[in-house]
Amino acid sequence: MLQEFPMKVPSDFDPIELEILWNRLVSVVDEAAVAFLRTAFSTVVRESNAFTVVLMDPTGANIADTNVGTPSFVGILPRTLQACLAEIPLDEWEPGDCTVTNDPWLTAGHLIDLAMLAPIFHGDRLVGFSGSMAHLPDIGGALFSADCREVFEEGIRIPPTKLQQVLGDFYTQVAAHAVYARKLSEFLEVSGFQDLSFVSAALQDRADKATRSAIEAIPDGTNRSSAIRFASSMSSITGP
Repeated sequence: MLQEFPMKVPSDFDPIELEILWNRLVSVVDEAAVAFLRTAFSTVVRESNAFTVVLMDPTGANIADTNVGTPSFVGILPRTLQACLAEIPLDEWEPGDCTVTNDPWLTAGHLIDLAMLAPIFHGDRLVGFSGSMAHLPDIGGALFSADCREVFEEGIRIPPTKLQQVLGDFYTQVAAHAVYARKLSEFLEVSGFQDLSFVSAALQDRADKATRSAIEAIPDGTNRSSAIRFASSMSSITGP
């Protein structure tokens, strides 16, 4: 059974209640992030926090994410889920499914950045998706990714695929998704909601207004920044 999302959020919805609900969802994601870090095999994940976990609704909208990890992964996972849903429609997802992909055009641009997505069911209702992404130390490539001349040199490219067996760091991501499912079900039981449709719509509306307000506050003009790129050779990049 799939949930339907309201087009508009009632203007009288209590913002304090929404804040409480959202903070509880963030705590669900934070607990998944802790499970991720504690079970990680690779130093790059465990010490460098090269990962993220995100809770999304069935449309692929970000509902909650953790402040631990790689920010760019947070923005990418909803797009990755939407691409996977184009390959695997909502009605084909079942409890226990887990889909992985490292397609650079669907994820973070590197084959070593693996995305994992799993549906979350409350009873027989698909209420959302847990998402995670990790920077794996190796995906079978011949060269360091910055030195590759074509994508095939980076390693194995995995299209959106339902996962059958996992090893090593895959177990780390699977453990985090198990926390997602358990804690979100507890959240729905306590809050009295049947699914996340209303909370998700309210949060998207709030985020839209906050983003527009922040953009409007930016003064006109040109801003410059600089960055250092680490590869086989270092170079400085400066631009607007």
